[in-house]
Amino acid sequence: MTGADKWRIYDELLKAVPGGATVKNLWRGRYWLLLESSDGGFGLAQNLGGREGPPPEGFIGSALGRAAELIKSWDFSLAALGLAAVNAACNRPDSVIFSDQALSREGDAFDLFLAGSQGRRVAVIGRFPYLERLRPQSAGLTVLERNPGPGDLPDTAAEFILPQCDLIFITATALINKTLPRLLELGAGAEIALLGPSTPLTPRLFGLGLSALSGLLVSDPARLSGVIGESRTCLSLFSGGVKKVNLTGSAQS
Repeated sequence: MTGADKWRIYDELLKAVPGGATVKNLWRGRYWLLLESSDGGFGLAQNLGGREGPPPEGFIGSALGRAAELIKSWDFSLAALGLAAVNAACNRPDSVIFSDQALSREGDAFDLFLAGSQGRRVAVIGRFPYLERLRPQSAGLTVLERNPGPGDLPDTAAEFILPQCDLIFITATALINKTLPRLLELGAGAEIALLGPSTPLTPRLFGLGLSALSGLLVSDPARLSGVIGESRTCLSLFSGGVKKVNLTGSAQS
């Protein structure tokens, strides 16, 4: 994969952001950020850089497409803002729930894939709640983490583990830190799902190595903005104001 090819998934996401909308508001907490666009969209992303407080000068009121371009930044705090702008365009109930380009289902991603993990070698990039329910079904479950806990492997083991897997779950923060293109290369031939609150729910990602997307729709922005400001753990995001949604499609273009 050439350098230009590695940016393809980001370029496809930027194409999903329509012209005309601007950034209306931003809530940035310790773990998460929520962006509101002028056309009624709301986009979540993990605050990977951990930067709190107001956004950069001029960000509020800027064109949504220009804000989305920050997804290519190597400053992960800015890249998170860019991904939130992308998600404000993509993760909208009217375009996701009623999409004719993908099958939409509500619920937890690991529940969706529980039957499909039977007898398969499974890897999960990122430590997610409830993923252990896959272990009894699978032919082996490997969890790869940047800060590995008991039983996890460091994420650098992906070079050795992913080519051997049949089913792979990747945290959407891999879009922010730019590891996703390489992870998709390593997992070529496997069924790969992108998941987490930062996931863009757009069928544009199908055909680029991904066959499933699991993310969140904002159902109660007022409640969610309060949760983000008060969050003391990553899991507190799920306490209200969001709905889990899964899209499935074809990984091949």
